Amino acid sequence: MKNHVTGIYIYPVKSLAGISLESAYLCSTGLQYDRRWMLVDANHQFMTQRDEKRLCLFTPSIHPTHFTIRYEQDQVNIPHTLETGTTLIVKVWDNEVEAIKAPENLNQWFSNHLKKEVMLVYMPDTTHRGINPNHVIDNEQVGFADGYPVLMIGEASLQLLQSKVNEPIPMDRFRPNIVFSGEEAHEEDFWQYFTINDRTFRGIKQCKRCVVTTINQQTAIANAEPLKTLATYRKLDSHIMFGQNIAGPHAGIISVGDAITVIDYLPLPLPV
Repeated sequence: MKNHVTGIYIYPVKSLAGISLESAYLCSTGLQYDRRWMLVDANHQFMTQRDEKRLCLFTPSIHPTHFTIRYEQDQVNIPHTLETGTTLIVKVWDNEVEAIKAPENLNQWFSNHLKKEVMLVYMPDTTHRGINPNHVIDNEQVGFADGYPVLMIGEASLQLLQSKVNEPIPMDRFRPNIVFSGEEAHEEDFWQYFTINDRTFRGIKQCKRCVVTTINQQTAIANAEPLKTLATYRKLDSHIMFGQNIAGPHAGIISVGDAITVIDYLPLPLPV
């Protein structure tokens, strides 16, 4: 099979470790449960591994009614969704959105382990956060992800990078939602419309990469790679690009093994 899905990942809490799935439901903000929870600081500002590398060491697992978050020898359960609670305005980049504050025991658990005051918040279905207006076609929405509903990366893109770097660079450095097997490195940059399991997706824009890619997701230690090498061949308008931001339908299921059929290509990579 030329192009097919080889990995599906969700990140229930923004910037914490991800969960590998065999199948995922599609919803209005991307993959179900992806980045609907987030940690904020005392000023209600979003937190990521850019500010706190140790976030990658908090590892979630999924259960029928909740997620279990583990850190070192400790763990806590958080529900899949939160319908009631104190609402507050939190900031994600330039967006200010309404969220629901988690119960105090959860906030205290994260604060104790991070050794500073933090708060866990949830984005309810009543909150609508749109993508960059320059790229909107069908009122696309996003959860607490940086800017777009789904991130897709081809295995060939990582293989090309790995051939240029003298240390292992696993896919988890790039925190994709969908990984696929294909023939050409960075072919995803040219996909304008394509289907997975007969569901139509749209390529929105290439993904700008930041220092999070330099953080070893198992140790929370950072070094220069892969940004140092990517800068030699993946720079566009001063930004380093790797992976494609996409949007999909608001319902349906995708699974590992699903075929990918490209409907329409772009003559050049999508604009930044």
